[in-house]
Amino acid sequence: MIAAFTFIPCNFGEDACVYTDDGPFLERPDVYFRQLGDDHILMIFCIIYVFSVMTFNITGLSITRYINALARAVCDVSRTVIIWLVGIIVTLTVGQS
Repeated sequence: MIAAFTFIPCNFGEDACVYTDDGPFLERPDVYFRQLGDDHILMIFCIIYVFSVMTFNITGLSITRYINALARAVCDVSRTVIIWLVGIIVTLTVGQS
């Protein structure tokens, strides 16, 4: 799907478009990878994200195997609540400065 969006010009304004030398587009993976390579902090957070998703999926498979699918569904809901709470805490603490 991203491959199709790479070639579609964007007319939605500055906030919704990715700007390159060729003009605004809906999506440009080359810009993403260039920014990822330029910013080491962003790279670290992407790697942490990949490992957290991997850990969540492995844990979910283990829970489903040894307990049941209902327990995994409860874990899915609790993950959403925990991420929401962490987002609020980060916004209230780091967002102040």
